[in-house]
Amino acid sequence: MSVDHHIPVLEVIGLGKRYKGARNHAVNNLDFTVEKGEIFGFLGPNGAGKTTTISIMSTLMKPSKGQVKICGIDIQKKPAEARKYISLVPQEIALYHSLTGKENLKYFGAMYGLDKKTLEQKISKALETFDIKAYENQRISRCSGGIKRRFNLACGILHDPALIFLDEPTVGMDVHSRNTLLEQIQSLSDMGSTIVYTTHYMEEAQSICSRVLIMNKGICLAEGSPADLVQNRPGSLDLRESFGKIEHPAAPELQPYQHERQWRRIRRDPHPAAGREPRRCARVGARRQDRGLRPCRHHRGRETRGVSLSGLGEAPAAPIGERKPLMAG
Repeated sequence: MSVDHHIPVLEVIGLGKRYKGARNHAVNNLDFTVEKGEIFGFLGPNGAGKTTTISIMSTLMKPSKGQVKICGIDIQKKPAEARKYISLVPQEIALYHSLTGKENLKYFGAMYGLDKKTLEQKISKALETFDIKAYENQRISRCSGGIKRRFNLACGILHDPALIFLDEPTVGMDVHSRNTLLEQIQSLSDMGSTIVYTTHYMEEAQSICSRVLIMNKGICLAEGSPADLVQNRPGSLDLRESFGKIEHPAAPELQPYQHERQWRRIRRDPHPAAGREPRRCARVGARRQDRGLRPCRHHRGRETRGVSLSGLGEAPAAPIGERKPLMAG
């Protein structure tokens, strides 16, 4: 699909997402652009906000704030138009396991609206690019994990998308299969494809990404080429060591809480009135104990109230009222 080379393929401005009922943003104030032909890497540990960001940029989720433009198109104003330019290859295998690899390619190609002649040409090219010609007539259910991943990616690029989102495509793969897939992703970039690549494997990003954005707890910690990020952290030999030297935001639950009320909220204490325990809860707890069952969730861990948590200081111990045995009859 043709793209205007004078505008970024992807432009993200002040992007943020806060889930309903959550205290903090899953993604907060992200700003970056991706130019044509780049492999732009999203790095960070599990829970950093990578998948949430991908879901927003691929129009699967609405942001709480900010703006995303794909080839100059605002995805919130014209989501259907923006989808014509993108492809999302998720972590999960999004294939029909009862169909063969080639049947899956035909099915997804037809969904993209490709005519029969064009589709045959695209399928032949995809089979050759990902080296899966030998498995085209084999059911997906009988293919190895690495071959499934290749078919998964092949189905996502049949319509020549301007922007490809790859959400941790090498998860669960062995070393050989992973290296093969990375080489094929690099070849896509060499042919002019623009790729946004999420991973928590630093060595992957350093080997194939032209630029990376390191994030944690929903915010950007650093952005630039892998070589620049390593060079800017003295003593770092690779991205893994560089990531360890970047200042990370403290988790909200590890910040100091000065008041007993806040401390109780963090521990999810169901009984804020210290020294008193509702009679009904006491009866239920005693009955479960008599039957040899686990304590109810209100009582679990209450004997450790006085234990100090990291950053919280010594918590005020709250006496637990004595439970009276149930009267027979």
